[in-house]
This record gives sequence, C-alpha cells and structure tokens, in this order.
Amino acid sequence: MGERKKFNYILAGVVGLMAVFALCLLFRIKTVENLEDDVLFTVDNYPVSRKEFSLFIRDQRSDAAQYFYVTYGAEMKSDFWATEFDGQTPSEYCKEKAMEEIVRYKTERILAYERGLIESVDYSDLMADMRVFNEDNAKSDAAGEMTYGLTAFEPWQYLLYIRSACNTRLMKDEMERLMDSIPEETIRARYDEDKENYSKGYRVTYERLEAESAVSGVDLKTALGQVAERASMNEESLKDAAETLEVLEEYSVTQEISSEKIIGKDDIWEQFVQEEVVRLEPGMISSPLLLSGNNGCLLRCTQRTDLGYDSYEEVKNSIILEEAQKVLQASIEERVQDASVVFVSDKYEQIIVE
Repeated sequence: MGERKKFNYILAGVVGLMAVFALCLLFRIKTVENLEDDVLFTVDNYPVSRKEFSLFIRDQRSDAAQYFYVTYGAEMKSDFWATEFDGQTPSEYCKEKAMEEIVRYKTERILAYERGLIESVDYSDLMADMRVFNEDNAKSDAAGEMTYGLTAFEPWQYLLYIRSACNTRLMKDEMERLMDSIPEETIRARYDEDKENYSKGYRVTYERLEAESAVSGVDLKTALGQVAERASMNEESLKDAAETLEVLEEYSVTQEISSEKIIGKDDIWEQFVQEEVVRLEPGMISSPLLLSGNNGCLLRCTQRTDLGYDSYEEVKNSIILEEAQKVLQASIEERVQDASVVFVSDKYEQIIVE
C-alpha cells in the first residue's frame, strides 16, 4: 500500500461510550424551578427538551472545566461555575458549547429525516426506541441468547450509537447520489490530479546493521557514524566496513526487503526504521539510528523498486466517497450556520451548570 492513501472508510460504531458515561455520573444541572421535560427551544422548528439538552451539557462539562483551568488557572471550587472570567462564567460557556453541538446533531438528523433515512427527529421517540431495544436485549439475555455490544443503553450512549448510524446512512445516501450524477471524466480527472496519493510505494532491499555496543572509549553513535562514513567512501557493505574498523563489539548484519516486513502496531522502533528505509535511494546509507542509547542501527539501500499505482478502477469508489464526504459536510455546515434557533420563554436561561 502507498505511504499516504485517501481511503476514508466510514466506520459505524460507538467509541468510548463507557468513559463518557462515567463523566455523566459526575454531573447535574439545576433550574430555578422544577421543570419537567418541557421544550427549551427549537432548531428549525424541531423541539429540544430539557432532558435532551442536559445530555449535551454533560458531554461538554469536562471540556469546559479544562478550558477554564488552562486559560485562567481556575479550579473547580464551590463557586467555580458561577464565577466570571473575562465576562463569561463556566456555566454560560458550557451551555454555549452544548448549544453548538446539539444544533449540529439536530441538523444531521433533520437532513436524514428529510431524505427518508430515519423515521423521527424527536428525542421522545429516540428514548422509546431505546427502551424497546433494552427490553428486547434483556429478554434475549434471560433466554441465554447471544447479544452483541451493550445489552442495555443509557440515554447518552444510545444517542451516540444512533448518531453514528445516522451519519453512516447519510454518507451512504450521499455517495449513491453522487454515483448517479458525477461525470466519469470528473472522477478520472481527480484520479490523475491526486495520483501520487494512490502510489503502492516502493520495495526497498537493504542491508541492516544492528549494534548494541562499541569498543571501550567510543560511544555507539560515533562508532556507527564511522562505519557509515567508511562504507560510503569505499562503496562497500556495512558488514565489510564494520569488520575493517573493529569499532563495534556486538553487532549483526542482515539483508532485508521492506515490503516483506511484518510490523506490530506497537513496535514503534521498527516503524521508525521502516520510515527511514523508504527514504533511501540505492547506495545511500542512513545516519545512525539510536533507540534509548542501548541499541542502534545503520541502513544501506541496495535496490529500490517502484511498485506503481492503484488502478483507476481500484480507487474509483474511494474518490467518489471522498467527494461525497466533502459535499455532505459542506451541506451540514451550511445548514448549521443557517439554523433557526427559537427559545421558549426563559427556560433556557434558567438552566445553571454546577
């Protein structure tokens, strides 16, 4: 595969839900009077209830506290949320950020509803669906049947789960629309413009010298540098240069091929080495590479083969997907900016984060 790909696949799922839920348990909001689940405001005529909005405040509370701590050094004391900093309290800031996010969330769902991708935008319907989902899972669990994922959702968890699914449907719908409308020549032109992004990379054959120590009185980096300099000046292998200089005590030399290396996701050292390998041209020797001063290596490229590019047909759908992402995001951003938010009396103002 190439060094840089534009394959942006949509992954439906819920990320970090339990961590978010843990934050939620640390939060509460209060109002001047005991309001039930009445409407605080509307977004493009769709209602937002107090319970729904409180979920977004909970999500923003930790970030708000962090912002005021980093910006003003404010700590979460008893009067933290009501104290003004440059004319704004943390409570007001948290509500503002929650408002921004819920307007975006509602806009996504309104767009999906208008396209016939979901049945409702209302929070009450969402919670009704959650209760049915939880009840069905509870019955399956009691019957010993296998269930996948969480067996029971809390409101915020379910909202995130449904939001992810909604965005996946929007993305799929946008891509299908583009596939029916975007001209073939436009897609091919994008492929030609961004062809380097579809490079399969290179197969690099290289000599690798690994060393753990140098002779007495010489540090490892200096010793490796001497080996590299001699090998370069005399156009000889790292092995021959090391044997001639005798400045390394414990070392090994291997011949390797970059495309055949299997690298673990946690093997940071090997990832770093391979990043250096792909930069080398035939005859080039890397500078000494050191890992915590206890291990070092040199790399000498002996052959470099261009593996070519993914074909147009292989990446055509990815190009359409990328364009669909741009179109959908632009559409959502425009609607967010133009969204009409209408407050119901002073109920929103009565909410205080603490």
